[in-house]
Order: sequence, then C-alpha cells, then structure tokens
Amino acid sequence: MSRRSQDAPLLITALFMSLALLGGGYWLVRSNGLLGNEGQTPPTTNPQGGPAPSLSSGEQALLADSPDKLAATAAGQAGNSTQAIALLRKSLQQRPNDPEALIYLNNWLAREAPQRTIAVVVPAANLPDVAKELLRGVAQAQAQWNQGDRERSGPKPAWQLRVVIADDSNNPVTAKAVAETLAADPRVLGVVGHFSSTTSLAAAGVYQRAGLPMISPSSTAVTLSGLGDAVLRTVPSDRQAGQALAMVARQQLKLARVSVFYNPKSAYSQSLKTEFVKQFMADGRGQVQLQEMGSEPIDAQRAIGQAQSFNTEGLVLFGERQSQGSEGLVLLGDRSTLPSALAIVEANQGRLPVLGGDSIYSLDLLKLGASAQGTILAIPWHPDLPQSLDFAKAMRRRWGGDVNWRTAMAYDAAQALIQAINQEITQKPDQKPVSGSDLNDAQDPTRSAVKAALHRPDFQAAGSSASVRFANTGDRSLPLVLITVREGNRSGTGFDFRLLNPGP
Repeated sequence: MSRRSQDAPLLITALFMSLALLGGGYWLVRSNGLLGNEGQTPPTTNPQGGPAPSLSSGEQALLADSPDKLAATAAGQAGNSTQAIALLRKSLQQRPNDPEALIYLNNWLAREAPQRTIAVVVPAANLPDVAKELLRGVAQAQAQWNQGDRERSGPKPAWQLRVVIADDSNNPVTAKAVAETLAADPRVLGVVGHFSSTTSLAAAGVYQRAGLPMISPSSTAVTLSGLGDAVLRTVPSDRQAGQALAMVARQQLKLARVSVFYNPKSAYSQSLKTEFVKQFMADGRGQVQLQEMGSEPIDAQRAIGQAQSFNTEGLVLFGERQSQGSEGLVLLGDRSTLPSALAIVEANQGRLPVLGGDSIYSLDLLKLGASAQGTILAIPWHPDLPQSLDFAKAMRRRWGGDVNWRTAMAYDAAQALIQAINQEITQKPDQKPVSGSDLNDAQDPTRSAVKAALHRPDFQAAGSSASVRFANTGDRSLPLVLITVREGNRSGTGFDFRLLNPGP
C-alpha cells in the first residue's frame, strides 16, 4: 500500500472495486497469453459453420483457437481416435497452455478404461479468457488423476475421469438450459460451475431438483448459501469479502465516509454492496454514498466529482464546491462495468488509494501502471501464499506461468468431485475395496451418493492451498487474501499483485 494513504488519511478517496462476475485474474507469462488477455477472441463458429456448440467432450472445439485442435475434433467425429490424439498432442506442442486441448486429449486417452464423468460450465463464447482460466484448473485435476503425474504420488487409479465442457455464454437463460441438458445425462455425476453468481443462481434450481451436485469456483453471492444440498462452492462468499474490505477501509485507512459504485442488476454486486455497507456502518459512524454503474460507459471525471462532493477534505484537493464530502469511493460492479471501473481508476491518476475485490485482479488494472499502484484487493487465493507454493509450482511446470484464483478454485472444485466419486467407488461400507479389473463389476456411484459424500463431516479433498470441505449450507470456510499492486516484473507491465502483508 502506498505511504501517501497513511500520510493524509482525511484527504483520501478510496475506490473499492469488486465486480460481480469475479473477473480479472492474471497470468504472469504474457508471451504465452497467461495474463488473461490473449490478443484474440476465438470465433464463435465451428469448422462446419453455424453457432458454436454448447457441449463437448472432444467432438467439437468450444474455443476455436488452434487449427490442429479443430482438426482433432473433426477426426474424433469421424471415429478416428488415433488421429485425434496425435493432432491434440501436436496442438499442445504449439499451445501448451490450452486447457481445452488437454482435457480432450485425456478424454481420448481414457476411452478404453472405466470412466466416470463430470462437467465444467464456462463462458466460452464471450469470455474466452475466463473460460480458459477455469478450464486450466479442471484440466490440471483431470491430468493428475488420470495420468498419476509428478504432482500426484501412487499408481494410476482404477478409473479415469472424463470431462464434458459446456458453454453458457455467461447468460442466465443459457445457463439454465445447459443445466437441464447436463441433468438429463445420467452419466454426469457432478458439475464444476457456473462462473457468475447470476448464472449459478439461474441454474441452481435445476441441479437441486435433479440431485446433481454443482460446485461453483467463482460465484460469491450470499443468496447461493443454503439453496439446497446440491449447490456448493469452493470460493468464499461475499459476506467474507465485504466484511474484510470494510475492515480495511475503517481500521487501516481510517475512512469514515465512502462512495460505493455498484451494479444494481448484478446479484454479486448487490450482495457485496450489502455486506460491505453493513460492516462499514456497524459502529454507527461510517457514512456511505451509493452510485450506480451499468454496462454503458461511465463519465469517470463526473463520478469522481460526485464522490468529492461527499467529502469536505476532498473538496480542497479537487476544487469542488464547498459541501460535506467523501473519504472513499467504492465500486461494486460486475464484468460489464469493468471498463467503467478502470476508467475511474485511470482518471484518479494515483492520487487516491483504491480498494477492490477479486474482479479487479486483472492485467487491465496492472496496465494502468502508477494509477493503480497501492490498490488493495481481497481475493480467495494467491500463488505467493506459503500454503499455495507447492500447487503454484506444479501449475508453473504444466502451464508455463502463475495461475490466478479462478484456476485454483476450479481445481479445488474438480478435486472435490473426484474425491467424492472415488470414495463411492472404492470405500463403500458394504463392500470390499475395489481396484483394477474389479471396477467394472462395481456398482456405479449415483449422483445422490456423490452429493452425500460431499456433505459428510469427515469429507475432505486436497486443494490448491487448503483441504476442501463444505458446510451444510454448501459454503466453504477459506480465509481471504489481501493483496496490493506494487512495482514488479512478473506481469510484464512493470507492476504486479503482491501480498499486502507478506510474512517474514
């Protein structure tokens, strides 16, 4: 955190950015496109033309970013698995950080082994970088389970994991339709997804009625808690994030007034705003100004001016009319409001500190350079945490760079489903342990059994930084991480996300 926020705490406007779709996330090897801005948007058509398919386990490419991958899916459609495998390996040689290709490759390699199926739902059509971040976590978990690689000790398992990728375009109507399709396929034993709180809320009822466990890696709205025993998540809820950020604003920055920018049409944004305001005003002394943001571009200078008019001390700094004013500016938008939020940070020109949530954890923020320096964010995971080091090392080895919190939470969700399925196959209390050739004779695990396993008091799965366990509400207890933007050379922008209070 910049020292200037401590030198003049009463002349501060804190911009608190927490955008609803939990976007952002940065990869630290720009040449490989690992920062989430890979320079091109994959076309939304398949090789035969028409709209991109919504589901695939290797028959179609949802992210049409590699000619060899497209050729591999065509070979798979024609029943030529040998050619499909060869083309996918070739594609991965050229684009080793492509998780869709790795998932399809491992699906094909597992074709002759006993398989169990899960699905992962991502916003592939309109948020391809987000989709890849989520898919990398699932691809990592599948590869470790199926191949028994260096990140996982012991022999290969008796069954192989098959992954179906579904695209909901981050649209609640499409999300519900995707959920209905997955629920209708009895082979699907669990779902990693959806991405946003809005899409997860839209699909949750379908999964609950079908008894199909859904584990979201990135939906944080408080309203997801307790919707049913089939609705879970690996990411902390907005209650934790809102409280943590409010405490930073009050206790560390000593702010008594903040202006809150949020999107009233976003479930996440509304949820985070509510939790932040509740904690910020808990002692009766905090004051909040609310400003709305939508998908239309915002007049950043006007927005800052409105916040300044809420702050007496700020008036002197910015030359506004004499009135009672704001000491902080809080933006709680969603993915559609990210450009507006960044415009406000840029207009601020680093004069005032910024507070934010996981959505601002993005290369776009780092590209603002000194304007973003000192920004404090609350996220669920960071590669520099001591408990994250082993996982972060394994991910660098496979993908060529540091991964973000969405990848880590997606990995945790896949790990939880793998562990629950495996327990139901190999550890049934009424049968002897199953392994090897005996697996084909074992009773297939049911969705209800997998769901029950996830809720057992003694259930736990190895996660990216901590064991994955769920409360009765479907929530996970995971401490949030406070980070800040500082000068550095990992992202290629001259600035990096670092732990706010690193240990010794």
